[in-house]
Amino acid sequence: MEKRQLVIFTDLDGTFLGHHDYSHAKLDPVLPVIRDLKIPLVYCSSKTRAEMEKLREETGNHHPFIVENGGAVFWPSGYFPQAEGNNEKRDGYHLLELGIPRVKLLQELNRIRTVLGAPIRSFADMTAWDLAESSGLSVEAARLAREREYDEPFEIMTQDSSIHARVAEQIARTGLNCTRGGRYWHILGNNDKGKACRFLMEMFRMLYPSMITAGFGDSANDLPMLQAVDLPILVKRGDGTYDPQIRNSLSGVILAEGVGPEGWARAVQPLLSRFGRPKL
Repeated sequence: MEKRQLVIFTDLDGTFLGHHDYSHAKLDPVLPVIRDLKIPLVYCSSKTRAEMEKLREETGNHHPFIVENGGAVFWPSGYFPQAEGNNEKRDGYHLLELGIPRVKLLQELNRIRTVLGAPIRSFADMTAWDLAESSGLSVEAARLAREREYDEPFEIMTQDSSIHARVAEQIARTGLNCTRGGRYWHILGNNDKGKACRFLMEMFRMLYPSMITAGFGDSANDLPMLQAVDLPILVKRGDGTYDPQIRNSLSGVILAEGVGPEGWARAVQPLLSRFGRPKL
């Protein structure tokens, strides 16, 4: 039985939440155990703050969280009392902004669309109804997903891989970054999930000098997060396969047996046993 404090970082869509139904029901039995063990569970996603707050309320989560692919880190006031004097405060949170404003991202994306004549459709181009149809979200959930600040998801409305490559190349030339999630491409600044996770790890070490970190993900935009943690865990995507970029580039990655939250639930059991509790 180990005494080191476990901290878990997790992607949401397609990992903690089902790819098609966005449900966390398969994890509901294990979440109370994680809470009882006082294991910090950090949501780290492309989702917006508004989406995260709703999910945190649903799941009884009161820990720090990372929004919009590392665009910003939020933590409740009082959570890290040793290191809160110099950070911005907003709506009861301390926060660190790592991303750049959405307006700049949209300017560059619109310019690239014009230069290439590429069939790009971003969240800003969609109504909540459009996004609900595209994503499978409810209309209300789609409204929360459109409340973006640091990251702009978009579709390239063609299967032509050469167009995909040209769009990614143009984004790179601007000095911005491009990544791909389970459904959408994303344009963002010089931020990613790994940088945000590393910042929080340093904060957590003030509370837990002896700490081990685990991370759960399913797609390419999770790679920086999985590279940052001690125990990277890859769940199967909605089609039952593992993301090839992560599987082939990250040595030591743990392959969870199951799609999304089913794989998450199975892979977390050995961690809970290892850190002092029997399996459920």
